[in-house]
Amino acid sequence: VLEMVYARMAENNYAQFFRDWFAGKIAEDIIANASHTAKTILETLTALLREPSSHVNICVSHDFSVSLLKEYYIGRSPEDDYKIEYLEGVIIYLRDDKPYVILGQIED
Repeated sequence: VLEMVYARMAENNYAQFFRDWFAGKIAEDIIANASHTAKTILETLTALLREPSSHVNICVSHDFSVSLLKEYYIGRSPEDDYKIEYLEGVIIYLRDDKPYVILGQIED
């Protein structure tokens, strides 16, 4: 997978890798199904928020995870927003027990 990403980056086509992945054009024996993975990430992090002792949880993850959440829950496509900025992330919170995902980014 990394070789494919690096090749697309060298072609200045990083966004195309994500688009192909999100569209199911990359075999699941190479990389897991994108929509299923996005759902699993959100469910896992939401479960942490629902724990009685939970106040704030910080999850450090990979750009791939941030890209998934941006695509599936924020509506930011890789074509428009392909580069994950330094310290960029998402904020997940619960309101009436429903998870919400918003972009959290430090502006220059």
